[in-house]
Amino acid sequence: MNFKRIVIPAIAVLLTLIAVQQYRHAQGIKSAISRFENAIIEPVGDIGTTHRLSILPLMDFHTDDPRLATEVGLSYLIDTDTNRILFDVGQNSGGEAPSPLQRNMAVLGVELATRYRIHFPQPP
Repeated sequence: MNFKRIVIPAIAVLLTLIAVQQYRHAQGIKSAISRFENAIIEPVGDIGTTHRLSILPLMDFHTDDPRLATEVGLSYLIDTDTNRILFDVGQNSGGEAPSPLQRNMAVLGVELATRYRIHFPQPP
């Protein structure tokens, strides 16, 4: 008899938690879709031609180098003869200061004067 008094409420609580998580997940998907659809894309413009191209990963979800921070998303530094572009889709979801990208740039000795970016507006 005691078994039923414990197990049935525990199952009800577990099912409620699962339902709440499913609802939050669905809301997150709706928010992500809305943010993507309302994104403001700033054009880079004509960067010309190049003889030299270098792409340096600055931040990713995984790293073999313990000095580098990781997070969901990625960042690449693209260098050409005359241009330097940061492609960054990191989240800094922890709100860290400096961000994982900024820490990795410092570790790798990377400095940028100009950044081109795609801006996703914050959800309402």
